[in-house]
Amino acid sequence: MLCARATALLRELTTSRHLPPFDADALRSIAGEMRELLEIILSTIQAAAGDLASPRVAAGVLVHHRAVQRNKRCALAYLHARLDRIVALRWSAGGDVLEVGAGGVGDQLGPAEVTFARRHAELLGTYAEEVGLDLISEAVPPSEVYVEVRVKHDGGMILTEDGGACVLRKGSAHFLRVSDVEGLIRQGTLEQVV
Repeated sequence: MLCARATALLRELTTSRHLPPFDADALRSIAGEMRELLEIILSTIQAAAGDLASPRVAAGVLVHHRAVQRNKRCALAYLHARLDRIVALRWSAGGDVLEVGAGGVGDQLGPAEVTFARRHAELLGTYAEEVGLDLISEAVPPSEVYVEVRVKHDGGMILTEDGGACVLRKGSAHFLRVSDVEGLIRQGTLEQVV
């Protein structure tokens, strides 16, 4: 069936809650089907030898050409949707989510996606430095200045904005400024006690 692999690939991505592994084999298969369809179009045109006005020839060429276009649109939509998810993950969970292993999705990415994710992170970092603003922090101001947190994993010592220091030992609880701990909460080192 024409375009079956392309639509299945796109459907798999859109129905998945998480980012599935990059499927390079499926994309190669789709590109191979497109080449075969283009060869059919070429052979049909060559066989017609001037009788392109024939409804039979025109319909055959049109159907195969539309199948090539559909495959192309599905493949591009797959790639675009994956990049959108990578960007969304970077904004919502920080740069560590794109690393390989340890809860990151780096092992799910294709080589070009890894390059894209690294370059995107570099651009965000450069822009944040130039503007002097942490773009990853919460867009909405916190309702509380201080928050109670519990340490999930040993985190060493952190320095707070007011010049103090806090040692983060697993299981300990602390009452700290949101701005001092929001990155650690996002990384999973701390959890907010509600």
